[in-house]
Amino acid sequence: MKINFGFTKQSVNLNIYAFCTFIYLAGIYLVPEYIKYFSLFYIGIVVTSAILKGNTNITSTPTVYLWILYIALGLIFSLVYGIANMDDSFEHIVALAIGFIVQNVYYNKETQKKILNAIFYVSVIAFIGCVIQLVIPGLLIKILPYTLGPTKFSYFYNNFFQYGFLVGFSYQTGVTGYYLGIFSGYLLCNGLFNKRLSTFKKLLCYLFFAMGYVFILLAGKRGEMLVVLMLTLILVFMKYRHKIANIVLITLVLLVGVFILLNFTEMGQDLLERTFTSDPTTGRSRIYKMLMEAFSERPIFGNGFTSTLSIVVGFTNGHNIYLQVLTENGIVGLTILLIIFICNLVEVIKALKKSNDTNFIPIIFCLYLQIHFLILGMFGNPLYDVYPLIAYMISVGVIQSIKTIRSRYEVC
Repeated sequence: MKINFGFTKQSVNLNIYAFCTFIYLAGIYLVPEYIKYFSLFYIGIVVTSAILKGNTNITSTPTVYLWILYIALGLIFSLVYGIANMDDSFEHIVALAIGFIVQNVYYNKETQKKILNAIFYVSVIAFIGCVIQLVIPGLLIKILPYTLGPTKFSYFYNNFFQYGFLVGFSYQTGVTGYYLGIFSGYLLCNGLFNKRLSTFKKLLCYLFFAMGYVFILLAGKRGEMLVVLMLTLILVFMKYRHKIANIVLITLVLLVGVFILLNFTEMGQDLLERTFTSDPTTGRSRIYKMLMEAFSERPIFGNGFTSTLSIVVGFTNGHNIYLQVLTENGIVGLTILLIIFICNLVEVIKALKKSNDTNFIPIIFCLYLQIHFLILGMFGNPLYDVYPLIAYMISVGVIQSIKTIRSRYEVC
């Protein structure tokens, strides 16, 4: 059963849609002050494309209704309790709306690759920004006041740059770390599984993967380092699942490499010192305590979207999307969201089992994006930051499109 909303299923204009996705993601990364304008621009592009090209593929799957229910309940109880942080609430709700749209856009085979490449190309920009900071830091200092604005540039300089953290074009290491994780993951997926790449190109993929991982270390993102390491081991196991010796050897090499990075570099030593202190969570335990206290007051439907910012005074977010959702949307909201995440993960695993040489790389990268999002959510903020949320939703849309294409062939 499908709800077509008056649209017919045709392909998207490949170049324009993928290019606009790249502009949107690059824009919110490079010029975060104008995130509202980039969001409205992208909504206009997607909706116009849907109307003119008929590329919206709204399928009556449980996750579609669950997303609608999640957003609706969040809005209702935000209005009931009053929206304390209007700008942040608007940004989050718009991001959810965009995510809902992009996960229901029909991507044909070529669009799937282009839209995932758009995510990767933005991560390349993040990588280049890190290279510039290492090689010509003065150039970065001249550029960023214009792109970040005075407030975010001050945050960039006073909290990270002057202490030697790798930030690149962003204003905080969390953003940079995320994109470096995507950069490394994309290269790893191609290096391990892309049969069309020559040995030399695969070696280049591994080289830049390692560089991306070192940059994550230099950004001081121990959580991102852990997530990428875990995903690397998962992908290695998938690649060599019938060759135990290869798995053991590669695992040992990776662990030794991480050990060297942590114990024989200045930033690695700093990460170890932060980890083995009286508060290895670096303040997160206090945040979690405040969130649980707020949750206990309104446990069923929560305190409303972005109410966390008023609860964790002195911090910018909950640093755990599951606890933050529990606080803002209650047990009902968290249950809905977990069902959505599990359903999406099941779909990508099913797609992987039925994959072929033409769609395996997009599917494995979508798997990487989704697991990366879910693990990072345990100590990060991917649901409430626009860039990882949209990347996650695009991965869901690609998998749904692959399923739609396969069902057509099966019917035929």
